[in-house]
Amino acid sequence: MLVNFRVGNYLSYDQLSLFSMVTGKPRKHPKHVMKFKDVSILKFAGLYGANASGKSNLVKAIKFSKNVITKGIPDTITFDKYCKVKNVNRDNDSNFEYELVIDDYVYVYGFSINLFEKKVTKEWLYSLADNVEVELFTRELNGNENYFKPNYEALSLDQNDRTRLEIYIEDFKNVHDTLLIRELNKNKPNLISNGKASILNKLFYWFSEILEVISPDESPSETGLTYLRRDNGLGLVQFLDEFGTGIQEICTQEVHEKDLYKEIPSMIVKNILENIVEESNNDGNNHALLRTPQNIYEINRLDKEIQIKNITFKHATDQVTYTLGEESDGTVRLVELYDILANESEKIYVVDEIDRSLHPNLTHNFIKSYLNKKNNGQLIVTTHEDRLLDLDILRRDEIWFVEKQENGTSELYSLEKFKERFDRDILRAYLDGRYGSIPKFKFFN
Repeated sequence: MLVNFRVGNYLSYDQLSLFSMVTGKPRKHPKHVMKFKDVSILKFAGLYGANASGKSNLVKAIKFSKNVITKGIPDTITFDKYCKVKNVNRDNDSNFEYELVIDDYVYVYGFSINLFEKKVTKEWLYSLADNVEVELFTRELNGNENYFKPNYEALSLDQNDRTRLEIYIEDFKNVHDTLLIRELNKNKPNLISNGKASILNKLFYWFSEILEVISPDESPSETGLTYLRRDNGLGLVQFLDEFGTGIQEICTQEVHEKDLYKEIPSMIVKNILENIVEESNNDGNNHALLRTPQNIYEINRLDKEIQIKNITFKHATDQVTYTLGEESDGTVRLVELYDILANESEKIYVVDEIDRSLHPNLTHNFIKSYLNKKNNGQLIVTTHEDRLLDLDILRRDEIWFVEKQENGTSELYSLEKFKERFDRDILRAYLDGRYGSIPKFKFFN
């Protein structure tokens, strides 16, 4: 679970800024709190602010740092992503740090990177068990060589794993464009000595599989469509019906391979089908979902034959079926977001503009549905759905604001700092400008 995230010198965030999921003083809504050995954290946070205030930049910072950890420094342009309000920031490091809970213990992991030169300059990992900080490893770039300081005693490595780690570090001394955590998890056996060193593998898994960051034009890695094989789509149908889409049934209709050519170039179709055959031969996976702007195709390999079905939706008001492209943008968005409510694992979703294409009532009820979930997980969203600014729905510490400063930087802060009474009309106070982070119209002055 995410405890804290810090970012500095990235896009509109100049000085190191803190976003926290740690509980504050409110006692209301205790079901929104997850308690661990050393910390209590929240399962939800909503970020509010005017357009161009920096909400999306915070999400981009989380996504960028996740990608650096799991994929290395991207080939895409990074040299201009530092905070440009100061010329000196071009030569300064950008900093990213996470505090997170893994196996009931808190760890601090972070790194510094010179975005202009695409060089990792520092990397560190600490444990905070029983609120005692223990250094597990540090890395610092000096000239063109990395200097590592692993705490072999704290990691409790046996001799074999210690020797392996020493070899990895020696090979890594002149590598500047990737992180040690990634290098240790790139096609290498796990470090499992006494279970303690496994944090080096579990940490990478947390970023690659637990943390999911979703931009406005993206959907989660799993959508409502991926649930079709699990329960024949019954859960998705119930969800769509409860949210007022009118959909009563998900249907399939067998189509020919040539029908795919109407939307996809023939060579791409052939490559997709060949890959399904190859994967089926290798690991038994004989099923795939193919989504186009207009349709969803379910592709199965039965014995040696390829079967292709088009997935459609039937409404209660008529007996005809509709393709995905014929449904409203709001319905498509609900299908995309379904996994956030249906997933029962301890997953963390960070969603930028969760209310894109959704009616305010849908956003409002979607968040309330998430808050009623019983499993451990976290949802962090940027939104303009102001009806959630209600202390009968959210706690003070679940509400965050981002305000653009006169120099163009972003200031990030929680409603908790205002210490509002539980009966305060938060929505009215927000729209009146008490908490800042609202648009300022010069033509009304």
